[in-house]
Amino acid sequence: MRVALGAESRQIVRLVMRGGVGLVISGVVLGWLVALSSTRWVVELLYEVSPRDMAIYGGVGAALVVVGVLATAMPAWRATKVDLREAMAAE
Repeated sequence: MRVALGAESRQIVRLVMRGGVGLVISGVVLGWLVALSSTRWVVELLYEVSPRDMAIYGGVGAALVVVGVLATAMPAWRATKVDLREAMAAE
């Protein structure tokens, strides 16, 4: 619909990426909070690893953000390739 109203490809990509990356970032932050708050219950299960090892939290968080951005980029790229007539017919 936005393409029909004159939106450019970069605006469509920005819109889709903003929504997807926002969800990824909020998920990573929520995951960090849950993981940090549950360390007292899993401390007995860890062997020679600190339950609050920030390098691990940072590395896993960064990997999840990279995967999330890549997973969001594909639908954003596809959104720019939608045929206007097909999109309007579907609506």
